[in-house]
Amino acid sequence: MLQTFLPSIVLVVVSWLSFLISLDAVPARAAVVMTCLLTLISMFSSVRQSTPNVSYVKAMDIWMVVCVFFVFSTLLEFTVALKIRAKKLKPKVQTKNLLIIEDSEIGKTKLEGGPSFGKNIPPGQPSPSDSRSKNEEIVQKLEFISSIGIPALFLLFNIIFWPWLIIGSQYNSHIDDTTRIDTEKVELFTNNNNNKFD
Repeated sequence: MLQTFLPSIVLVVVSWLSFLISLDAVPARAAVVMTCLLTLISMFSSVRQSTPNVSYVKAMDIWMVVCVFFVFSTLLEFTVALKIRAKKLKPKVQTKNLLIIEDSEIGKTKLEGGPSFGKNIPPGQPSPSDSRSKNEEIVQKLEFISSIGIPALFLLFNIIFWPWLIIGSQYNSHIDDTTRIDTEKVELFTNNNNNKFD
């Protein structure tokens, strides 16, 4: 049991260390999470082969599936953060209150009353720095929430799982003890009855 539970906890925690690696280091971060995920899947298959086949779900199966899920959620968060970071914001064109004025001295048309976007940017389009800063802000919030939320959910799962496992095993041992006592009573009763007839 310790050969499975302890290493799987360590692998899940190591996958969280990827939150400390910058999003710019894509190969390093992906390698950490993928290594943890593949190791857990390999461990899960070896545990399944070493335990007897039964028709019900075992606590070990639940544990391993949840550990794989948490490592996969770390990988999923990383993928979503990269996608948001690479995404360009769609321009929001403001057409209200624009006034087109002919400049007689230059002979060109200019827009007035619109938002100020900078010197070389046409009206109605956000500057690249604006879209990058908004995307970076979203990614930073996602990273922060995930770096706290995923470990907190795993801790919550452990708070629920371990008491359930311990109480369940005590209940099963109580049933085994009761069955053993009942079997001993039946054997004692049978032996006493057989002695009366001899």
